[in-house]
Amino acid sequence: MKPCPFCGKGISENDKFCGWCGGKLSLVPSQEEKKAAEEIKEAARKEERDLAKAREQEKEQKIVQKIQDRAQKENLDMKQEETRKEKIIEKLTETSKEEEEKRKEFVEMLKSKTKQETPLPQKEEKKQVVFRPVFQTKPSSFEKIANRIIIILLTFSVIGAILVFGFDIFGLNETPSVPNGEPGPPPAGEPADEPGSISVPPSLLSVENTSVVEISANEEMPAVLSSKFNSGLPEGSFSRIIVNNIDTEKTVNLEEFLEILKIEPPEWFFQNVETDFTLLTYSPQNSQIAFITKLKEPFSLMNERDGKKKREALEELFLLWEKTMKGDFEPLFKVMGKEKLMAEHSFQTVTRSGQKYKYLTFYQEGFGMSYGLIKDYFIFTTSQKSMIELVDHKVEITKELKKGDRGTEVEILQNWLAKDIKIYPEGIVTGYYGSLSQIAVKRFQQKYSEEILKPWGYVEGTGIVDEATKKKLNEVYQR
Repeated sequence: MKPCPFCGKGISENDKFCGWCGGKLSLVPSQEEKKAAEEIKEAARKEERDLAKAREQEKEQKIVQKIQDRAQKENLDMKQEETRKEKIIEKLTETSKEEEEKRKEFVEMLKSKTKQETPLPQKEEKKQVVFRPVFQTKPSSFEKIANRIIIILLTFSVIGAILVFGFDIFGLNETPSVPNGEPGPPPAGEPADEPGSISVPPSLLSVENTSVVEISANEEMPAVLSSKFNSGLPEGSFSRIIVNNIDTEKTVNLEEFLEILKIEPPEWFFQNVETDFTLLTYSPQNSQIAFITKLKEPFSLMNERDGKKKREALEELFLLWEKTMKGDFEPLFKVMGKEKLMAEHSFQTVTRSGQKYKYLTFYQEGFGMSYGLIKDYFIFTTSQKSMIELVDHKVEITKELKKGDRGTEVEILQNWLAKDIKIYPEGIVTGYYGSLSQIAVKRFQQKYSEEILKPWGYVEGTGIVDEATKKKLNEVYQR
């Protein structure tokens, strides 16, 4: 007997319900029942392990079978390939009966041909030369006078020529006197006071449109540039802006440009880049700004090891500058009418056509910061779109390309052709020269057939980037 846990009255050990209160009693298993339950669980676990092991073995057998099947297939393919090669070699080395007969006839003809005797050259009889004395006659007095006059005239001519050319060569001729009141020529080394006499550095990017902005003081530049950026600029292309200071008669260089805008780059910046630069606008995206300048020590003039070492050192310096770069360039953004900008993320690294650049995007459509060491140039832009365009303009194709090739130059080719949807509508850039790239090259060759195909007598494109195609590609897309 045991007490009921609900009412406390005595009940039997084997009762499932209390006869007094009707409460359901919990059963406590005995030791034998516990042991039997454990044995059942253990048997179930063992069976599960055996099943798992069997499944694993079956899986391994399937994998081994697949490997064996694949190996057999590869061996069969190799045998078929070898058989095909042997048949090709047999066809190439096999000679027809007609060719054998022609060879025999040719050999017989050589054997039957007799040697023709050439007649010996006859010796020429040497003619005896008879020397006769020549009697000199004395010149007449008239001839003597004429000879002397000719000699005197030649002497004076030589002296006159020496004097004339000597004055020109050594700068001994004096400047002609100028009447009073009339301006004379400017002294050597000084620019003439004429419009357009300011020396402008050559553009580092080939552009169709160039605007010249004139200021009389450096303080005027921000306002003048701001109005220029807000005015209508050509769409879909880069335009160059030249800032001339008419007071100093000089073009504003990069160091002056940043100083006027109160942008303070690190000290090492101008130790590594030139001060001559090209200022650009790109206007499909609300007038973006970019500038390009050359490196003082171009990578292309170094060997591969030194160039790589120099690039890595500069990248480390720019990485440190990234911490303050956004704040440093805020005056430039203000001139463009962009203020209180917030970054979406930190600087990200992108590789395009083998060239690496960094970019930072702001919470404003199509606007941000991007910079990169592209070839032998430092490039800064205010959008990733304009950076991509500049990278594509600065790379080049240097070798012939065909179907099956891989590498950076194939990627450059695909990036270029993708700019024209009529030539490369798929626009897939993989770095592998496949069928789509081959068809796109054929379309490009047809478009410029006058320069690529006709000089060589071709009517249709070949799909191979040969010398003529490579030259035209660089001419069309490189700047």
